[in-house]
Amino acid sequence: MLIECGVNVVGRTRFCIHPQDQVHGIPAVGGTKDLNWERVRTLGAGLLLLDQEENLPWMKEQSPIPTVVTHVTDLQSVAGEISKIADVLRDQKKALMELAQRWEKIGHQPRTWDWNSIPAEMEVLKKSQPDYEKLVYVIWKNPWMRVAQKTFIDSVLRHLGAERFLLSSEKKYPEFQLSDFDLKKTYFLFSSEPFPFHKKKQDLLQLGIEGSIVDGESFSWFGSRSLRFLEKQN
Repeated sequence: MLIECGVNVVGRTRFCIHPQDQVHGIPAVGGTKDLNWERVRTLGAGLLLLDQEENLPWMKEQSPIPTVVTHVTDLQSVAGEISKIADVLRDQKKALMELAQRWEKIGHQPRTWDWNSIPAEMEVLKKSQPDYEKLVYVIWKNPWMRVAQKTFIDSVLRHLGAERFLLSSEKKYPEFQLSDFDLKKTYFLFSSEPFPFHKKKQDLLQLGIEGSIVDGESFSWFGSRSLRFLEKQN
């Protein structure tokens, strides 16, 4: 998002991989849970951008440079968080605010869920019927973990029309066992990240469950990547 809006990005995490033709020349300063402060200092950056969901509190507390912390919880919160960045990056404010305005239009145009045309589907593992009673979006294995309400992914699924198939939980990312579900009536969406389910197809097939592998970036990368995905769905 930052690069597309013309921001001079001088450092990144090792998970910041898009756009590939431009980020390969930008040095990595760590991951989402670790940072090399010495590298940050030598880059001459004027701003550190963090996210409350992805990064840790000490990163803001120890930052040697001005810091902005975003907190995206659903589709409706994205525009406001982009505006927060735009208030600091004034040279790119126009481009960022145009992006925020596009986000404001998302969410007012919910669609109907279609089991035969699952958005961002990379590969079908098994689909034996035209309808299911439950939909489970899986983000991790060992232990199994899924998304629940108060997460951006859950908000995306609701926008795509899957609300009546989703399960509630007091936790944002509850653990579960496959035995918790009636596997004949439950459909699983296995995200390609953060756990690389797209590389574990054979393991999933052996479980005998019904589901698909989906592009996790489309469902959870809430800058410009998921925006383009959602705009295509409307």
